[in-house]
Amino acid sequence: EGPCFATCPIYDMTLHPNGDYALNAERFVRSEGVSEGNMGGQAYMNAEQALREAGFWSLEPEQTIDTLPNCHTDAPTAKITWRDPEGKEKTVTYNAGCGVQKMNDLVRSLRVAMKFDELVWTEDRFDPSGNR
Repeated sequence: EGPCFATCPIYDMTLHPNGDYALNAERFVRSEGVSEGNMGGQAYMNAEQALREAGFWSLEPEQTIDTLPNCHTDAPTAKITWRDPEGKEKTVTYNAGCGVQKMNDLVRSLRVAMKFDELVWTEDRFDPSGNR
């Protein structure tokens, strides 16, 4: 997930089928830097289920201000890439200001599956430069 007008978390995470993850937490996050760990294989299965329920392979690859009407500016963008075991790969880019309910639900479900609240989110308040 990328920057917004305010202090949205900026990070990227890779999750593997066995639950291994790599998190690159950049700004407005619990702890900046690269970390690795394992959240268990169920996390991957939950993420995969969320992607399937959203019909990921049939989603438009770009759902942003450039492609959709009535989007609000300055919202964060989520870039979601799924590579299945056979090597099929797709990336969907979604701007949260576009208000596509299916995509909002997908981002929310992926956050739960990938332990966003434990690994990324913080209740800390930041100034625009990223200082707490």
